[in-house]
Amino acid sequence: MNKKEILREQAPKKNLRDSPPQIFPHRPRPANYRWNVTHPQHGTTSVFGAVRYDAVIAAAKVWHVPWTTIARDCALEKLERVAADAQS
Repeated sequence: MNKKEILREQAPKKNLRDSPPQIFPHRPRPANYRWNVTHPQHGTTSVFGAVRYDAVIAAAKVWHVPWTTIARDCALEKLERVAADAQS
């Protein structure tokens, strides 16, 4: 056995059940801003989102359309910052 193999055997084994859950980049982010999203066919709606991407997705859910079909045509206006608990 070489030195690497010996050290690998002596290292404590990780139990995956004891580790915290993975945090993925596509997880829902806290909504920090109110946005006005305007689309030529669907009109204007006010939604919450941390960034423009989140605002477009939220507006698409309000209008019941896929966000990919409206993303290019949307005009976004960032309004005020809101508290995380005031998002209703």
